[in-house]
Amino acid sequence: MIISLKTHHPFLISIMNIPLIGAYIILLLALLPVPIAIIANEIWSYGFTDENAFIHMVVAFYNLILSFIFKIRIAIIFIPFWLIFLVVGISKIFNLA
Repeated sequence: MIISLKTHHPFLISIMNIPLIGAYIILLLALLPVPIAIIANEIWSYGFTDENAFIHMVVAFYNLILSFIFKIRIAIIFIPFWLIFLVVGISKIFNLA
């Protein structure tokens, strides 16, 4: 399985165990702030040269909060989502990618 979940919340574990669609639901949980960040970036432009960098950073901080405050760790191929989006967001802000 590409998406992995580590948590002590039984409700999320039961969602993850649903055949075929459980991992997709958890993936949607990890990417939940994307539409909100897109709308917020269109309403209030924060001056980033690449608006996707703002979205990547919002998703990274959202997943950091999930991981370290709520103890819900979502990873793709053993790499945590917060780390993936943080690296991509920083590289886009500094025009490294």
